[in-house]
Amino acid sequence: MSTSEPVALLMNLRQDLTGARDAAQTYLARARNWFMELALWKKLLFLAVPVAYVIVHMLASKYYSGLVHKMVEVADHWASWGLRGKLLLFMLVVTVSFPPVIGYSALSLLAGMVYGFAGWPIIASATVLGSTLSYLLCRRWLQPYAVWCMQRNVKLKVFVSALNDEKAPYWQNFGLMCLVRLCPLPYSLSNGALAAIPTLEPSIYVGATAAVSPKLFVPIFSGYQLRKMMQDGRSPGRQTVDFLGMVIAPLSFAAVIYVIYNRVSRKLESHEIDELSDLGLENA
Repeated sequence: MSTSEPVALLMNLRQDLTGARDAAQTYLARARNWFMELALWKKLLFLAVPVAYVIVHMLASKYYSGLVHKMVEVADHWASWGLRGKLLLFMLVVTVSFPPVIGYSALSLLAGMVYGFAGWPIIASATVLGSTLSYLLCRRWLQPYAVWCMQRNVKLKVFVSALNDEKAPYWQNFGLMCLVRLCPLPYSLSNGALAAIPTLEPSIYVGATAAVSPKLFVPIFSGYQLRKMMQDGRSPGRQTVDFLGMVIAPLSFAAVIYVIYNRVSRKLESHEIDELSDLGLENA
């Protein structure tokens, strides 16, 4: 590897971080302008939110023990269902795979909370099955609805246009599909939107979904750490360490994926892609 390649990588990373910083500054400026344009009563209402949060936090601290015990009881009760509980979780994950149903992230967290790392096979297999069923349903009978799902998210249209390439090699589309699954896109909507790609082979769709399923260890780990925090006999210092571990791991993973996602999106958007017009989305 030449010495110029590490320099280029560092420059690209710096460019990504600079873009993220500029975007954050832009959003902060917009938020400030939005707040200054509000009526007085709306400003007061907006400022009352932190006060309400402090009050709720104080009440939660007062009743923390009871709340913790209740959550542990719910998790234990779910786990006591045995095979029925696992089947219920499996079916719920399959259900939220159909657009526009939400709740996939919450169920992944719940799996870690109830079953720990043993919940990964449940979530992974249900994800592959549910996303495949959603893909087949939208592709065969709900094609207009699949196009609608694509129109809900600009980034989805970018990736869809890149995947809709008959000349692209099989493994190139497979790798791009893996990136789609890794990127922070709405889960159920992306299942429907990908069904609008006529050139996307089912083997690529299913294979990429299964290949990136280890990413589900991140929310499962968070749920597992949350359960550990709720167990009796843990000191406040130990709870703080567990909480930091629960937060830092997903944030680190999200930061890495954001850099990859931003870079790929920028490269795709820099090219003129005609496939959107083939799908009837040029004015979407």
